[in-house]
Amino acid sequence: MGISTVWFLYLVKIEDISDFESYKRFMMFGFAGIGIGTTFFVRDLLAARGAAVLMLLVAKLMVDTARWVDTDARLAIVVWAYVMVIAGMWFTISPWRLRDFLFWLSKSDGRLKGALCLLLTWCGFILVLAFSLYRTASASA
Repeated sequence: MGISTVWFLYLVKIEDISDFESYKRFMMFGFAGIGIGTTFFVRDLLAARGAAVLMLLVAKLMVDTARWVDTDARLAIVVWAYVMVIAGMWFTISPWRLRDFLFWLSKSDGRLKGALCLLLTWCGFILVLAFSLYRTASASA
């Protein structure tokens, strides 16, 4: 939760929306207070809440990074980011669902191995996509 709070405060600090410029200092103190207060006073499922907020921040980074690449292959990253946004919002609102999902997933070895194979296949696809794009980008330069 601390990493998510610090990262979010950094994003608020570098944001340059002029409408909120006069309120930025108050927003920084308020968001820092919420992050620290959540860490100390909301003990239930704090890891799930922190992971959900971290998913949202990583998804923002993925979409911001994919914005600069002019290829159709970036849609894989953007779709992945939006799946993370939906999961992050869902697990932020109801963090017990992450706990229940992890219990369901680890209930049988076959289910866990299937999920891990699916995740490994997705990571392999992203790696192949990344290396093929790197090769075409370096060849055209």
